[in-house]
Amino acid sequence: NAANLCADTYLGTVLLLSVYWAFRACDFTDSISSSSSGSLESHSSWMLSYAIMNAGFLLLVKPEGIILAPFALGTIFIVNRKWIRRFSFSIWIPLLFSLGLLIVFKAYSVERTHYELVFEDILRSLINWDRYGRLLTHFIAVNLLSSGAVLLVFLILAIRRNWKRTLSWAGPLLLAFACYHGIFIITPIDQEAHLQQAYSRILMHLYPALLLILFLITRSTPPQKNAVINDRSATQ
Repeated sequence: NAANLCADTYLGTVLLLSVYWAFRACDFTDSISSSSSGSLESHSSWMLSYAIMNAGFLLLVKPEGIILAPFALGTIFIVNRKWIRRFSFSIWIPLLFSLGLLIVFKAYSVERTHYELVFEDILRSLINWDRYGRLLTHFIAVNLLSSGAVLLVFLILAIRRNWKRTLSWAGPLLLAFACYHGIFIITPIDQEAHLQQAYSRILMHLYPALLLILFLITRSTPPQKNAVINDRSATQ
């Protein structure tokens, strides 16, 4: 896939799998803890290991994967924060393996990045308002006037349903979304050419995983409705 320049699709898929298994592990752990006196079964440990493994794979795909991996791990930790300390150290082995591969095959590889970031150039870019204008134009075209607007729709629905859970669950990937835009501000190559070539393409890294999280929030039943349902069932 990477050889055929399809690495963006692969990166988005791996991030989606990482988030998916994080929520599967959380749901499974919650269900067995309520029915088995808090005991944890091996299945939930494997699910969490899959989530962490895919977060580690992000490190090996593209330079953007190195950016996404910490945010993916942040999502995993936030979603499973009630249980993650109870799992064995073995769930982190896939991540350590990926870090080892990163060091061997990327950090010490002959091929380096073709672009060099200089502090003076970064500062000059940050105070250049024309760069913000060009980025805003692309943001509106892709995220408001195109099919990308579906993310904004689900974000609004999720905030209306449960804004605290939205900020908690989707927070890490929304920060990654903001980091991507920061990269386009300080990019050392021609900004307009970079935006034309990469903006809509690399946003697809985040869209599937973010949409899954926002969908899970919008479909969840508000706490007060749960209480009403429980009262009715108890009465019956």
